[in-house]
Amino acid sequence: MSRIIGLVSGKGGVGKTTTAVNLASALVEHGLSAVVIDGNLDTPNVGVFLGNPVVDVSIHRVLQGKDSFLNATESHISGLDFVAGGLAGNAMRGVKHSRLKKIKELDHDFVLVDGPAGLGADVQEMVKCLDEFVIVTNSEMPAITDALKTVKYLEGKKKKIVGIVVTRVKKDNLDVSLNSIEEMLEHPVIGMIPEDDHVRESVFLKDTAVSAFPSSAVTKGYLRLGAGFAGIEYTEEMSILDKILGWFK
Repeated sequence: MSRIIGLVSGKGGVGKTTTAVNLASALVEHGLSAVVIDGNLDTPNVGVFLGNPVVDVSIHRVLQGKDSFLNATESHISGLDFVAGGLAGNAMRGVKHSRLKKIKELDHDFVLVDGPAGLGADVQEMVKCLDEFVIVTNSEMPAITDALKTVKYLEGKKKKIVGIVVTRVKKDNLDVSLNSIEEMLEHPVIGMIPEDDHVRESVFLKDTAVSAFPSSAVTKGYLRLGAGFAGIEYTEEMSILDKILGWFK
């Protein structure tokens, strides 16, 4: 049975789509199957991130009752699968959010739903259809405050919050500390993803950072996060230089 997890945030721009595609790519690297569903119906970006913005069957067609999630699934060079959104101006016509429950027809090990930001009607409808959620935020106070609103909403709906993923971590004195984030949100931080220009480069390359830059700091962060979901121990591979230096210790 697939594990279906919604990725949500209190505000936009915190790295939710980046986390969705790179966590899926990390799970693939750990030997599991993963598919990313673009649940941001108004401004879908998963297909754009992965270099395939125009697809024959979009999630909008599925939620309009015109096709299936199986037919909407596309494959990416990184090994993950994805279901992209439609970019046409009339894509929302006839969409019923309740059809998102048909996502259970997919048989991947992990189904990650990249949800919209905030707590609008579209997020509330998505929450009705899913049971597990990951909160994505960055370490700035406005983002954490908005994330807290999302936490309280999900708790009010009796939904399981797997944990918090903090993105774009700079580890300077301007970041809110990990302990403070956990105290404010009252849930564990399960991933700390560093600020890394390789993310921007990977979008330019229409790939995931995990796939395109396997030795980067951001990749190591997502591989560590993915290992937690996979239930395996993650051992960071040493660089050739570190191995050479280790021989002389």
